[in-house]
Amino acid sequence: MSGEIQRQYETYQKRYPLRTRDAIVDLMLKDGVITPQTAKKIKSGVSLFLLDNVYSLSIEKAESPTNIMGGYFQNTKPKTKFNRKIEPAFQSIKQGDCWLLSDINSLNQTEWGKRAIYNAIIPDKYGGVTIKFKGSLLKQKNFYISEKEILDAKKSGLYSSGDDDMIAFELATEKYSKLLVTTGLYKRNSHFDEQFGNKSYIAGGGAYDKNGNSINISGLITGIDDVTVAFTMDTKVPPKLLKYLSGNHDIAMVCGFSQVKDVAGRDKNDPVHGGHAYAIKNFVYGKFVTLIDPYHGDKEIKLSWNKFINDVWTISISPKDNKTKYEVEKLIPSSLKNERDMALKRMAKRNDKMDILRKEEHIINEIFPQVSKILLGFGIYGKDLNFDNIKLQSDIFKNTRFDLVYNDIKRKTPTNTNPSTTEVNKDNVVLLLDIKPDFIEFLDKYKSGWGNGKEKKELISPIINALAEKAKEVEINTNIINEFKTKCFKELDAVLYTDEKVIKSEVKKILQQIKAKME
Repeated sequence: MSGEIQRQYETYQKRYPLRTRDAIVDLMLKDGVITPQTAKKIKSGVSLFLLDNVYSLSIEKAESPTNIMGGYFQNTKPKTKFNRKIEPAFQSIKQGDCWLLSDINSLNQTEWGKRAIYNAIIPDKYGGVTIKFKGSLLKQKNFYISEKEILDAKKSGLYSSGDDDMIAFELATEKYSKLLVTTGLYKRNSHFDEQFGNKSYIAGGGAYDKNGNSINISGLITGIDDVTVAFTMDTKVPPKLLKYLSGNHDIAMVCGFSQVKDVAGRDKNDPVHGGHAYAIKNFVYGKFVTLIDPYHGDKEIKLSWNKFINDVWTISISPKDNKTKYEVEKLIPSSLKNERDMALKRMAKRNDKMDILRKEEHIINEIFPQVSKILLGFGIYGKDLNFDNIKLQSDIFKNTRFDLVYNDIKRKTPTNTNPSTTEVNKDNVVLLLDIKPDFIEFLDKYKSGWGNGKEKKELISPIINALAEKAKEVEINTNIINEFKTKCFKELDAVLYTDEKVIKSEVKKILQQIKAKME
């Protein structure tokens, strides 16, 4: 529509009157109002008028639009395909997002679920797509996925295959999960890191809140959270609820099976296993249940009623509307609700403990040895270090004495180690400055004043860059990071005189902000 970009820009300008043009463009991009290509063109100086008028032309009829836009339009067709429908998709063995694929596959078994999926997918003509999450806990509801992101995801092997619409949901959920973790509302589920060999934001439910509730993809799509029923050896789900679920077209369902049976030993021909989510296609009380395994989205698994009811562990129910949700919740006994809530909270605590243990194991086995070698290289010994700042929380490591670890590394380190800060990285720079808070000042004295700029820069620049990387990781504003680096390198690059107070002050400020974000 001609004039649309100009209109949107003016709306954002009124909303954020003190923001620069580029900052407003970044906000529009974040909200999914414009594509990354459009944002790039605006920042490079292309007028909004020209963008709007080129947009108003069809690609086929526009006279040399590639020349007009400097390459914005491509003559080739997009390499992605979005039809706003879910077709058979196949989960990657490297991701652990069966919950996500199964939830979407279950919605896809109902007419209202298909409409919700269709409305959540807004493709553009350049191979990208905007995923709309009505149920987002954040102000941001739209998540834009570019054609390149889709193609890169396919090459990585970390996401599903077979349907670009499904991959777009995975990537959008990943972005949403990262934002939840960044804002502190949720914690990332790191339980599967070792199993899949990558830091995933969508494995095992993606992220969870303090009560153990993980991301609910059907709730994100429809705006109505699902209801979960736990089946255990101690409690039984009433037949009245199961009969209500049977053949009900106003609900979509996902189930998981007992991991206890996995430990005890399943039959090798058993079509299901624990620790995995399956979409329910047909649920016929007393007769059979038909499932879709996300690993094989084109096949169905039919289980007898007895097999299903004796093996099922949980059922997650996605309701069509709030009335249906109310009807479902009425049929669930309070004992089942309490048991499920307690199980979720126990899971959250277990994940928290495992996350702390994993981080502290990394600190002791990798980060601290690197920091120790840096300090020893400069002849800095235990009496000059502040070990008390390092507090460990996990039961295994909380009594570990870092001075003993340090001395052990000292014994193993050659005395002729060359002084260097090249091993400083975003993971160990905070620990380094905690143990030796005056390290920047020490480097000044080590080089006998700030006159020798070249050698000093070689020692200090790795610390500046590492702090900038850490700041970026914890989502500190890009402008703040750029200002920090600019001020520090201005002093390090000074020809006549370097003001060490500026660098020390800037390092202290950025370090405080990093620590605040990490808490």
